[in-house]
Amino acid sequence: MRLIDLAKFFTIFPNNGVLKELKIKKEKQTLSKEKIITHPKYAQLINKILSDRKTGIDQFGLKSSLNLFQKNYALKTGTSRDFRDSWTIGYTPDFLVGVWVGNSDNSPMDRVSGQLGAGRIWAEIMEILFNSKYNKKTPFKFNFLKEFRKGVNIEYGLPEDDYQKHLNALKENSPSLILLPHQGDIFLLENNTKIILKSREKVRWFINGKFLEESKNSIFIPKKEGNYQIKAVSSNGLKELISIQIIKE
Repeated sequence: MRLIDLAKFFTIFPNNGVLKELKIKKEKQTLSKEKIITHPKYAQLINKILSDRKTGIDQFGLKSSLNLFQKNYALKTGTSRDFRDSWTIGYTPDFLVGVWVGNSDNSPMDRVSGQLGAGRIWAEIMEILFNSKYNKKTPFKFNFLKEFRKGVNIEYGLPEDDYQKHLNALKENSPSLILLPHQGDIFLLENNTKIILKSREKVRWFINGKFLEESKNSIFIPKKEGNYQIKAVSSNGLKELISIQIIKE
């Protein structure tokens, strides 16, 4: 998919389900080509997910180019197989920025992820726009969403959602023993890099075959870059093995 097409489809979210036409226009000129794609409540759900920078810190770290000084923004990064494409799409209700980085002959780059490649360029452009007249500091609307409390945590859904039913269905039907991290995840090695390990139940954690600890949730602190195999073994013999990658900047 071309970046221009991807950016166009992402206009659905900051515009509450309305697809906008991408064209250069005069300041007071209006564009007639708009199409309602989905109900605003579904766009708001996506905005809530993509604007959650607290969860983003868990994956990308506190010192990340994706953490900007203004709070009301949402983003999604992408890295294709063999690092052939690095892209980042991010937006506020006022503007949208899309960045793609790659080789013109479609050859693989040298481990340039969405965060390290397109993410840096995207962040610089966003900070320029934050300080421009285009930034009206319009907040995201979440009036169609409902808060569901799970212990000390707050999760979000729609008022008609049967939260407990869906939560139990996920637990019962999930084929995965390991909930975090995910197969193929890439992490940046920094002084404070911590990989959060989460499972459906209490398991024995192994990193590259070496026992870490027995628990439901744990933390793995990598010391060097490379490929790592994470294995979880439950008390009833269930096993799952995933691979992640730790890279240097």
